[in-house]
Order: sequence, then structure tokens, then C-alpha cells
Amino acid sequence: MRVYPLDYIVDYAKTNSPYYKKLYRDLPGNMDFTDLPIVDQSTFWKAMEDDKQNILTGKQIEGRVFKSGGTTGHPKYSPYTTSEWETMCEGSAFYLADSSIRHGDIIANTFYAGNLYASYDYVTMMQYFCPQEFLLLNIGGHNPVNDIVDSIISAKANALAGLPSVILKIIDYVYDNKIDGFNIDTICFAGESLQKEQRSLICNKLNRDIEFRSFGLAGNDYGIVGYFSDDCGINEHRISDKFCIFELIDPDTNEVITEENRPGKICITSLYRLLMPLIRYPIGDMGMYSEPAGKPNRKFKLVGRNEEVARISFVSIHIEEIKQILKKLNLGDSNFQVLLTKENGLDRLTIKIASSADITEQVVKELQCQCPFLTDTLNKKMIQPVKIIWCTNSDLDYNRRTGKLRKLIDLRFN
Repeated sequence: MRVYPLDYIVDYAKTNSPYYKKLYRDLPGNMDFTDLPIVDQSTFWKAMEDDKQNILTGKQIEGRVFKSGGTTGHPKYSPYTTSEWETMCEGSAFYLADSSIRHGDIIANTFYAGNLYASYDYVTMMQYFCPQEFLLLNIGGHNPVNDIVDSIISAKANALAGLPSVILKIIDYVYDNKIDGFNIDTICFAGESLQKEQRSLICNKLNRDIEFRSFGLAGNDYGIVGYFSDDCGINEHRISDKFCIFELIDPDTNEVITEENRPGKICITSLYRLLMPLIRYPIGDMGMYSEPAGKPNRKFKLVGRNEEVARISFVSIHIEEIKQILKKLNLGDSNFQVLLTKENGLDRLTIKIASSADITEQVVKELQCQCPFLTDTLNKKMIQPVKIIWCTNSDLDYNRRTGKLRKLIDLRFN
């Protein structure tokens, strides 16, 4: 595994990446790390879209490229060298062996494969590095649910790994069709949070207690962030100190948060990514510390999404892109607000628009056109249909302290 000192990461990015060279151009040479500017996601990925060499520190000649499940307007391609990808998988495998799997588990891998998805390949590679012995069934979540269930039963799998939306689809099929021989006792999830309501739903439908374990908090764009340990509660992880610098940033003041139980934007600095450096990069989640400062691999809790990116199931939608859609439909002057909720175990995206236009069909059509992954997950019944609410400005929610409009409100973590 290759990790690098923080100073080396910053100097390497500043010297070799045009984006960071410009970002740090006017800064004094003796600045503290926390004085460096926080990366703006929209400009970062726009620069990557225009020409990946704006971001990269050199030409990629080997390794891997993955793509996040976002919109067509701003695709997020994440390049890795072979060494970086192996470091991510080996580091994650170390944590996996410590608490997320047991010796002799037979694990059904139902993450998505192909189409530049990372998760299926990620799990497969983790087995290669994992010191714990287990049997992996590479099934894939893109297959028909009846085939997935048949494979699980035939192989006598006891553990199910995948996105919560895929897992719930499998459980529903087993329950609705009264399938016998589905003897899953452990569910390992990643990519989304599996909330208390969803866990109860799964246990009730299977009519038994299930052990729920996170496969860790990571993303193909930002890498390793946190890992699951036996003392973690729902939505809790421990910081992967060896592989990243983890920060909580106040969304209004950009102040670094150190105290417990105070929410902030999660920003990470990867200590093993040199080809595409990630320095003070907001991953899109809000979090808060759940144990005192000073502890190694300090525990934190996810508390929702920040106001940059809405994520439903495994689909990411930038708030800026919703703004551009409304502008295209001549609603550019209208305030709007995005709500993320769960209904019957599935995510729902609701957009409240302060306008009397009432062109729901056009808004939904344009949104689905810009984001085919959204349409795909809807067709597979992995999310609830998009909802549009037409309202007045007084019907929107505002920050009580600053009076600013809250662009995104994530109610799934309440």
C-alpha cells in the first residue's frame, strides 16, 4: 500500500495539476493546511469535463477509470493508477476483515458491474487482499431478481452484499413469492445508508433477526473515508486515518469543527491519490463527531447530504444542474428546494418550486433526460417517483440563523 505525507500530496498537486496550481496561485507559501481553499465541486468537475488534464497531474497510461452514477451533463470520471486502486482495495480489505465479515461467510455480491461502476469490482478485489477467508458469489445487481435469488439459495449464501435499494428489491421478491431456503443472516451494505425503518422492514419480511454491517464509507471519486467497527451504531463509521485527512466544515462559516454533535460538511484529503489529487474535497455528506477529539480513527455519524449534491439510491444529482434545468424551462428566477425522504423503504426526490407555472411534466421529463440513471432506477422500482410541488417563497424553509434558503433538506436521517 502506498500512502504519502500530507505536505508531499499538496506540493505534488500544486506543481503538477493545472487546477490546483491555479487554485493555490495567490496563496503565501507558509500557509497552514486548514487555510487552503476548499474545493468547489462544480468547478472541479467542470474542469475535468472540459479536459481531464486540467485536474490530473500527468497523462494516464495505465490503471482504471470509473464513473459515478450522475447526470449526462457533468459526468464524473475517476481515474486511478494501478497502485492507487490496489491501495484502496487492500486498505478497505483490512477493515473488512476486522469487523464486516466472518470466517467462512458465503457472501452474495449484488453490487452493479460494468458500465464503469466500481462497487462490484471493488468487492472482488477486496477479497483478493482480505486476510479473512470467505466465499464470494459474484452475482451482480443488474441481473433479474429471480435469478439473483436462485443463485443465493443454490449456493447457500448466508450474507448479502449490495446497495440498500437492490437489497430491498431482493427481500421484497422473497417475501412476495414466499420463497423457501433464503437463509441470509447478515446484510453488508454500501453506497447508501440503510436506515432503521429499512432494517425493521427487512427483519419483519424475513421473520428473523438480521445482522447489519456497513461495507464502509468510500466513493470512487473521493476514495476511502471511513470503516465500520463493532461499536458503530446506525450511520456511524470510524475515520480511516491512514488513508485520508478527514474534516468537518461549518457550511456557513467554513470554520473547522472539532467538537462532538455539531454537524458539518465532510471534506477529505486523500493520502494515496496522486493522479487525481483530492485536497479538502467535499464528498457531499454531512456528518458530526460522536466521540471526543484526540482518539485515533475517531468515530463520526452521517446526518444527511449537504447542499451541493442530492443522492437518491446510487444516483447523484447536482443542485446546480437542477438550477440549469429550471433556467432552460424559463423558471430561472424561481427559488427552489430539494427534499430527500424515504417512503416504504425507498428514496424519494421532491422539488419545491416557488412559482405558479405548474409544468410538472416538463420538469420531470427534463430531469430524466439529463439523468438516465434516475430513469433506470425508477423503472427498476428502486426509488419512488420524482415529486414536484409548486408553492410560494414563504412555503420554503430557510436557515433560522442566517435567513438563507436551504437548497437541500435530507429528511432520511431524522
